[in-house]
Amino acid sequence: MPKTLIYILDSQYLTRNGLIHHFREVYSSFTVHTVHYGEDLFILLKQSAPHLFIIDPLIFSSAIYDEIKRIKELIPDTTLLIYGDSLDQILLEKCIGLGISNIILKTDDIDIVDEVIKAALAKRRYFSDDILATIVGKRKNISNVSSAESLTQSEINVIRYVAQGLTNKEIATQKSLSVHTIIAHRKNIFRKLNINNTSELVSYAYRNGLVDNTEYHI
Repeated sequence: MPKTLIYILDSQYLTRNGLIHHFREVYSSFTVHTVHYGEDLFILLKQSAPHLFIIDPLIFSSAIYDEIKRIKELIPDTTLLIYGDSLDQILLEKCIGLGISNIILKTDDIDIVDEVIKAALAKRRYFSDDILATIVGKRKNISNVSSAESLTQSEINVIRYVAQGLTNKEIATQKSLSVHTIIAHRKNIFRKLNINNTSELVSYAYRNGLVDNTEYHI
């Protein structure tokens, strides 16, 4: 029986190796490889298209939509599975517009991972509950402040850590994420709130009730 070829594109060592370990333990028919972002990736995809391509879109840093579109056009028959620490509504809508119908978060339980893998390989749609909530605009555990309603829970948590005076590295340690991911969160927060620096961010959070007096630092 032919092996199912899976590529994983993710900058987080623990996450990608955790996935590889799980797949090798549970799915004997899988051949799993990690790939690296760059022009060599696109050369590889031309030579060997996987059955499933698991992508953390934050690895692209900028031009996320354009790079996903490029991959989609290069391997149209491959199912793309998007997963990340934080996926905002704009990115989700663009991914869905490209025909991507398998999206989960890294915070989802392992049984959700198994469900989405099965669905993706069967060419069925699967969004985790939190992704569905974001798509329909009903985010869980998020402040009711109207101007902040586009923030994800992960982004709000980052704001609270920033308000406590933590650096990107310290926040990454607290959340068990990479510094790269925290920087991406901060960029998304700045864009969503239309602010330009940390002082504005903390002041905004304080004024709008995202943090209280004990968390507030400039």
